Amino acid sequence: MKIGLLAYHSVCNFGAMLQLLSTYMFLENHGHEPVVINWVAKDLEEYYAQNTPVSQIENQKKLRLKLWKETCLCRTIEDVANIISTEHIEAVIIGSDAVAFSHYPQVDQEGVDPLTVNTQAINYIKEVHNTYKVPVVVAEFGVKSEANEALATQVTTDFMTKAKALGIDVCSGVFYWEPEVWGNWRPQSYTTFFDNWGAYDMGAFTQQGKPSKVMQAFCK
Repeated sequence: MKIGLLAYHSVCNFGAMLQLLSTYMFLENHGHEPVVINWVAKDLEEYYAQNTPVSQIENQKKLRLKLWKETCLCRTIEDVANIISTEHIEAVIIGSDAVAFSHYPQVDQEGVDPLTVNTQAINYIKEVHNTYKVPVVVAEFGVKSEANEALATQVTTDFMTKAKALGIDVCSGVFYWEPEVWGNWRPQSYTTFFDNWGAYDMGAFTQQGKPSKVMQAFCK
C-alpha cells in the first residue's frame, strides 16, 4: 500500500526528522510504500530562514533527500489533495499521538518569577490536552544550574512536582535538554556544524562532571 506521511518534516530539528524517519522505516519494513507529502508552510519556512544558520538548513535538506522519498512541494490544502490523487496515495498518516513543547522557566519570560512561568506552562499543558485529547511531552527543559544551583533546583523541583501531579495521560514526560554540560564547554559540533554556537549555559552537571542537585528532581 502506498502511504503518505503528512507532518512537519521540513522543520530545522533533527529530532522531528528522526521521529518521521522511524514511522517511514516501520512502514517500509512491513511491505508498504511510504512517501513524505512535501507540505511546507510558508510562515514556518520564513521563520527558520530568519532564525536558523544557513548551513543547518542546507544540510537538513540534503539529509532529507537521502532518508526518504518526498512528493513535489505543496503549499495549500488543495496542493495536498492534488498530490494524494496524482500520486495514487491510498492512505495518509497525519500528525502525532502527542504534542511536544519546550520550557525554559528562567529565560522564557525575562523579568517574570520562574515559578510563575512554571504555573503558566502547567496551565498551557492542561489546555492543550483538553483541546486535542492527547498527552503533552515537555521535550526540552533547562535551568541555569551553574549560575545559581539552589534556585535552579527549586525551579526544577517545582515544575516536576506539578507536571507529575497531572498524570501521564496529560503530561507523559519531561526531557532535560543537554544536562551533561558545564561552563564554557561546547560540543565540537557547535563549531564545525552549527556556525560557531556559543556555550550552552543551562546544563545540569557540575565542574567535576557529576549530576548537580537539579537532576534529583527527576529521580523522585
